[in-house]
Amino acid sequence: MDYWRRLLEADGEYELSPGVAADVLADAEAILGAVFPTALRQAYLASDGAFLRNGQYYPLWPLAEVLRRNSDDWSWDDTPERHELVGFGDNGTGEPFCVARTGSDGIVYHWGPILGEVTPLAGTFAEFWAGWIAGTITT
Repeated sequence: MDYWRRLLEADGEYELSPGVAADVLADAEAILGAVFPTALRQAYLASDGAFLRNGQYYPLWPLAEVLRRNSDDWSWDDTPERHELVGFGDNGTGEPFCVARTGSDGIVYHWGPILGEVTPLAGTFAEFWAGWIAGTITT
């Protein structure tokens, strides 16, 4: 857990929360009909979201927000590719970062809702977060 908290707050710009309990995370996955990749799971066990203070948004949503946005906000979207993904955060404009619902590949994607485009951003959540903080991953 310490590793993930250090990674999540690496540049000191992020406000973290206590991590979620493993059973709460498992319940959320069941509700979503999803399995989070291991790295994303570990991040949630370390902190329930990561709030960017200077931008005033969550690149890593709190788990309750993951549940709300994936069930309410995107329920109108009938794009097949969208339903294969689970959003977990956004870029400050509301465009979500996602992982495959199966959690199988661990790849982090950007979902462009206007054009319905899915773009791979990083091979794992750890790579994504390191790149996001460094500014090498942008959307």
